[in-house]
Amino acid sequence: MCALYGFINYGKILSKKELKKLVRNLSIASELRGTDLCEYGNMFGVSNEEIMMLYEMGYEDEDIELMMMDHDMLRDCLNEAKECIGVYM
Repeated sequence: MCALYGFINYGKILSKKELKKLVRNLSIASELRGTDLCEYGNMFGVSNEEIMMLYEMGYEDEDIELMMMDHDMLRDCLNEAKECIGVYM
């Protein structure tokens, strides 16, 4: 699972050690969250590739979790993602 996150260190308030710790903690949290969501999605018949497409469309974890509870909404969003991204499965 890859993640993209950022922060701005205005005025260089954080030391290099603190920045490294922040990046490490963010990457661990991102990996754990992504793995959990992919496993959860697989239980509902949603592939990891489909979850990644939803991320590319700008949906967040909470949005995707809600979609899994509403199968029609999930399929609509996946169809929209496939059209926008140009990926047809």
